[in-house]
Amino acid sequence: MTRPKLLIAGLSVVVVLLAGITVLRDSGLATSPGRALAAMPHGTVFSPRTAPTGKFTVTMQGGRVEWEGEYGNVVDNMIYHFGVYEKGEVTLLRKMLGAMGGSFLDVGANFGNHSLWLSDVAEKVHAIEPWPPAVVRMRRELEVNPDITNVVVHPVGYSNEPGTLPFYVPPDGSFVVGTFDPTFLGLEGRKEIPLPLVTGDAHLAEVGAGRIGVMKVDIEGFERYAFIGLKDTLTRDRPAVLFEVNVTEGGFSSMEQLQQTFPPDYEFWEIELDPPWLLDFVLFGWFYGSEATGRYHLEPMTDFHRTNALALPKERDLLPSLR
Repeated sequence: MTRPKLLIAGLSVVVVLLAGITVLRDSGLATSPGRALAAMPHGTVFSPRTAPTGKFTVTMQGGRVEWEGEYGNVVDNMIYHFGVYEKGEVTLLRKMLGAMGGSFLDVGANFGNHSLWLSDVAEKVHAIEPWPPAVVRMRRELEVNPDITNVVVHPVGYSNEPGTLPFYVPPDGSFVVGTFDPTFLGLEGRKEIPLPLVTGDAHLAEVGAGRIGVMKVDIEGFERYAFIGLKDTLTRDRPAVLFEVNVTEGGFSSMEQLQQTFPPDYEFWEIELDPPWLLDFVLFGWFYGSEATGRYHLEPMTDFHRTNALALPKERDLLPSLR
């Protein structure tokens, strides 16, 4: 074989090896082969080249929900490609509502993805969202879904006491990670606007919310304050709670503080979502992370760190129905 042919052959081998290494790394086959192979059949073809450049309409849940989105932010992007945002979370919440019954309290509802998706399994949905642009979007989504009549939008935030605080708006184009917590990560250069806060106990009593079976609390570092203001509701209704653990001023500083924030006899579980693995074939990819598969794993919360978590009332023995 001539030298040029040897060179070409050698380069080809190098390219194939590099491509193989990239596939192994990005797909999870090298780091967690068991989980990767188990998740792969549930994946979805993901092709950025087919993404829209502006507004779009898709149906969710086999046509029960219609979603009017605008491609370019994480919520709408995931809904466009995978039919729902945070599929692992909403899958888990559906099981929780099926076991607990009652109403769903969505604290940090954003555009209403979780609220609309779970409206068919909840007696009522109370969607708590203080940021005006998100409230406008959520109300628009409800307007295009007139058959969904049990979702109530409340344009307030939840805290440990009523009042008004500066709200750090999400970065341009994001529409997520807005927060009242000045110690939350990545606030540099963000705009601030004053927004109203109420205690959840007083607000839910005022609107006649009834029994809360399940809560989702995702408010970017302000969770602890919200739970303090929901103390009576947690004690009376003993709901199952999905929430973010953020190690901030408004979040939690230790496992002991987290446990003390809840009533007695709650147990805590960490939610492990399938990592966002992608088999990249240049023109398209095979995406099989939790956004595509909806797969999650529950593990006892034994050490304290930033994570997604569940607080479950021990007397309900919910774990077998959630796994």
